[in-house]
Amino acid sequence: MAMIRQLVLCVAVVISPVGGVASSAGGADSRSTCCPVVELRQYTTLPGKRDSFIQLYEDQFIESQEAAGIALPGQFRVAGFPNRFSWLQGFSSMPARKTDFGSFYSGSAWKAYRKLVNSLLLENGNVILLQPAHDGSGFPLPPVRPPLGNTVEPKGVVVATMYYLGSNSGERFDRMFETAIRPVVRGHGANILASFVTDHSPNNFPSLPVRGNENLFVWFACYADESAYDRYAVALSNDPRWWGVEGNFALAQMYVPPEVDLLRPTPRSSLRCSP
Repeated sequence: MAMIRQLVLCVAVVISPVGGVASSAGGADSRSTCCPVVELRQYTTLPGKRDSFIQLYEDQFIESQEAAGIALPGQFRVAGFPNRFSWLQGFSSMPARKTDFGSFYSGSAWKAYRKLVNSLLLENGNVILLQPAHDGSGFPLPPVRPPLGNTVEPKGVVVATMYYLGSNSGERFDRMFETAIRPVVRGHGANILASFVTDHSPNNFPSLPVRGNENLFVWFACYADESAYDRYAVALSNDPRWWGVEGNFALAQMYVPPEVDLLRPTPRSSLRCSP
């Protein structure tokens, strides 16, 4: 189903011309959310070391980051990529990001385990700085996190879809997403959690690089499992409302296919698709 996952979401961006600003589509603007600044961090571990990294992260780096002021909406195994680990960090502002990182990386937990962390990782520079696409489009405030030592794998899958916008503005694409894409994908079963655009602020903690010169729109949605997502993708690709848009795709000048990652929440992830 990998091809379907790419194609279905690729054509979605040109379903209709940009309309006016949507208000509270599906209640998206009426809830309390986290956070004004979000980092999507996509790590690659050494072969066979992902579970060891996740264990270390969940035992040593959740409470210690939160104590430094960093919000942690979720962390995930990436389905189909046995060495990839994705996680999210949140901050109240860009100045707070600098302060919070400084506090954590000068703290005892990082000093005690940084050599072990680095021994498990192959690559950790794939980081995207994001902000909510509009007021209220961030992640819902997380429920109580499962306690230290929890090993129960939650059900459900979070799907992250990343559009490369080219010369289109995030604001313009967000209007199209809310008026044209959200209603259709929700109708086929996507439980949309949040949507973001690139935060183009300068990186104020340069020892942790972020991907520069990106122009992205990223949305996250829940599905009961991977089979449910595949059924959704097939239904969407067969929807007559999609059939007329493929010929107009180039009008959006978005020639890079979107990235679609199926994310399996880890045992202590706050963000999950089941209780």
